[in-house]
Amino acid sequence: MGKEIGAILAADSIEYGGRDFLRAAVVAYGPELIHRMLDHVAPDLLPTSLPVPIAAGGLTDQLTDAYVDCLEAFLHQRGLKGFGDLLKSTPQNIAPPAEMYTKYTHAIFRWEALLAGLLFYTRRIVEACVAEVPADKPVNVSFNLLGQGWDLLRLLDQDINNPVKAVLEPRFNAMCAEIARTRSTQLLFSVNTLPTIQDAKTAVVVGAHKLPLGWGAAGGILNPPAHALAADVRKSFVGMAIFDKQGHPFIDQKVRLENFSTRPDWPSDPGYGKLLDELFEVIPEFIPGTQQPLRALVKNRLLTSAEYQRHFGVRDVRMHLIERGQDDLNRGETWPSTSPSPVRSLLAGFLTSVWRPCGRVRSFRAYFGS
Repeated sequence: MGKEIGAILAADSIEYGGRDFLRAAVVAYGPELIHRMLDHVAPDLLPTSLPVPIAAGGLTDQLTDAYVDCLEAFLHQRGLKGFGDLLKSTPQNIAPPAEMYTKYTHAIFRWEALLAGLLFYTRRIVEACVAEVPADKPVNVSFNLLGQGWDLLRLLDQDINNPVKAVLEPRFNAMCAEIARTRSTQLLFSVNTLPTIQDAKTAVVVGAHKLPLGWGAAGGILNPPAHALAADVRKSFVGMAIFDKQGHPFIDQKVRLENFSTRPDWPSDPGYGKLLDELFEVIPEFIPGTQQPLRALVKNRLLTSAEYQRHFGVRDVRMHLIERGQDDLNRGETWPSTSPSPVRSLLAGFLTSVWRPCGRVRSFRAYFGS
């Protein structure tokens, strides 16, 4: 989005891919049940070297990754319909129907939380960009969805024929309407899918956030965004409010990274608690088309995660997530000790290292735990 055609107002990127949806399914069902399900319908996808997990053995990074690989192979072999049938229609001799329904419901909760993170990240970028445009000037926002991974949104409802139109467009519409309302300005949006969705793709290759410094210097249509993405400090925004020792906000979410130079050194910051609440607010209050609660159930399920409590040895999941967000702020990937400013959005750091099922911290176990 630019103030004028060709101007790069902001450029950012996070690693947030289809395998996260599969990982959420492994955590929701548990590796022991996933193993039995696959052994019943597709035993050839289970490597002979893969040990049979023990139901009470808990999750490990290596074990979870192994079953994510198996589910990814199954998805590519059988398609989304076959994958959905695996999760919902497993014969009763594998698990009782009531248990399968509960597991599938918990997987949907995790998928909704993943989608909420992506939409919230998008909203914060759009809000900050629009704030730099004169309030009396109409704004056109285009959401260009590249690749085939968006078809995974069918997992939320297999009866959806066009998941982008049925799932994303209404949420983009609500997002833009709220931004326009707070600014009292006209904001138009469009959603473009390129190419047309075909088979679901789960792999994430090299995201733009990993582009080496100076990539794109040879010129071409991607040259300006490439320079913005490969800069020492990302051409982006903080993405969340930061509070001082007295609990007063002193950094707004729309502040650009290069203008944020006061590194918080106090033990508690209400900003990450506020961020958690805002992320949950993105999840629809009710299941679309019904009056059945959704947001409250997702929030309760995730913040009372027994697996999370066991893995980290904590009782208060919410407080531990807040503390981990504070830790991420000072990690090298977010704010290196040698940098005067954060090098990526604090929101992006929280989403990739804390919110999604598996961040890059190897000791992290799924936030979307069972």
